[in-house]
Amino acid sequence: MAILLNGFGLSLRKTSGFFGILPEPLSKSIVGEWTRKVEARLSFNPKPREYPVIGVDETVVKCGGGQPFYVWVAVDAERRQPIWLGVSLTRTTKNALRFLRRLRRRCLCE
Repeated sequence: MAILLNGFGLSLRKTSGFFGILPEPLSKSIVGEWTRKVEARLSFNPKPREYPVIGVDETVVKCGGGQPFYVWVAVDAERRQPIWLGVSLTRTTKNALRFLRRLRRRCLCE
């Protein structure tokens, strides 16, 4: 999970903070090391293409009663494949627009 969060744009500090509630929290260096190892074998950069219909949704995730995190996801509605993922600490219009701008820029060639 930490590799995915960091791979999809969450900073090392925020990713390690996300797991701060664990008995043995993850450090930034561990998350960075894991991410580099996985990125050497996988590509987190989706190929730009046209998507006829994109579904976007947001949900709140609470781990162990700690601070909630908001997960934003864009899905190719025809293939039901995830296109882009974002995580934020708050649910605001600003965060929603930032997610949509990144989706457009990274995945839709705009």
